[in-house]
Amino acid sequence: MLDNRLRTRYNDAELVDATSKMIGKEVVLPKRKDVKEELARWRSEVTLRFPLYELDAIPYESERYDSQLGYVNPKYHRWYDTRRVMSFTAMALSLDMNLRDLFKVDELREEMEAPSLLWDRIVAYFTRGDGINPDYILRDLLNRELKPGETVDQYVTVSEELVRRYKQANGGMDEWEHASLLISSSQRDFRELAEQHTEWCSKNDRHTLTRADATRRLRQAEQARLQVASLQGSPET
Repeated sequence: MLDNRLRTRYNDAELVDATSKMIGKEVVLPKRKDVKEELARWRSEVTLRFPLYELDAIPYESERYDSQLGYVNPKYHRWYDTRRVMSFTAMALSLDMNLRDLFKVDELREEMEAPSLLWDRIVAYFTRGDGINPDYILRDLLNRELKPGETVDQYVTVSEELVRRYKQANGGMDEWEHASLLISSSQRDFRELAEQHTEWCSKNDRHTLTRADATRRLRQAEQARLQVASLQGSPET
């Protein structure tokens, strides 16, 4: 009786009877607490109202609307429109159940808020301070080494600016950490200074190292290197 393909027309009495049964009746949405086994029961209930094997007839246009018949027979138009709405509704609900089962929505319902909580934490972390991610600044600071041809004063100035920006973005770095970083990041040019610093840390409390002391050691190492270069470049006597 529900087969409304164009090759088999309903008469007026059948259209009235079928439409009156379907109009105003919604496809029951499965409750979220329903388990997978109840999906078969839900599908059987939908089948009682509308054959599932024909759900794709209208959405995928294997059954087309007869505009001429719909113009002369309002009951046919009403019946076809009812089937169209019901078919899309049933297909959407069936897809919803399948996706819920695929992603285990009902099993993980208590943890469903975790993604939104994680997103809130990420947004709060990345937008704190002036909206700058401090991790990026810290990365630049840790990777900033003394470049070839760069003076100690230039190197220290750039490093201090990165520390200032890092603290402005609510990052934390103690003075002794920055001072130790200044020395360790210059070991490519001042390897002897780095070795001396390692020995100094083994005998002293590294927390007492100041940025001024680290800068002084760097300048001394720079001056010693310039003197060696000057002697090596002077003509033999």
